[in-house]
Amino acid sequence: MVSSVWAGLRWEEERIKTQVHPLQESVELHFAYENVGDEAVEIVKIDSSCGCLVPRSGKRTVQPGERGTVEVSFSLRGRTGTQKKYVQVYTADSSKRPYRLDLEVEIPESYVPSVRRVIWDRAETYEPQTVILTNHYAEAIELIEAVPSFGTISAELEPVQPGREYALKIIPAPGMENFRGYIRLRPKPLAGEKGTKEFKVYVFIR
Repeated sequence: MVSSVWAGLRWEEERIKTQVHPLQESVELHFAYENVGDEAVEIVKIDSSCGCLVPRSGKRTVQPGERGTVEVSFSLRGRTGTQKKYVQVYTADSSKRPYRLDLEVEIPESYVPSVRRVIWDRAETYEPQTVILTNHYAEAIELIEAVPSFGTISAELEPVQPGREYALKIIPAPGMENFRGYIRLRPKPLAGEKGTKEFKVYVFIR
């Protein structure tokens, strides 16, 4: 859909809707425009609705007939579900309202723990607790490691159905008290990705 025009810029899309892989840490979205006016347009500021967005413009001054792109990097860490955000592009013509560019990103849920918090009451020794991790995404996702936030907690990750379900066994060290921590669950990275999203199960001793 071609947008309306003011301040000389016409956008190919004012709203982008997309879906990402649940392990993606970020996504890059591109809003293309053209200066269809008779005068140069100076882009002076781009604001975002969230600190998770980093917008960039390759051009600051856009001559008549020139094309350009506003790129928006969206950090997906700690997010699932439908995410609706926007950026606003301001020009040097203060009499014109800013352009609002909307983005809607669907982040599918993958691994869901049977409980998100594992809690023990303070004791001399602790019985192990097991959390079942179930992948709700259509594709198999392999979990390769469980890493406690502190060495006083041990965590063992056992495949029930590789890529679909795992059992996480957690055991605190004897005598621990007033503890808050977590277990990081590391999936196998996506091809071509440097990093990947991790999952957490929280651990409490009260």
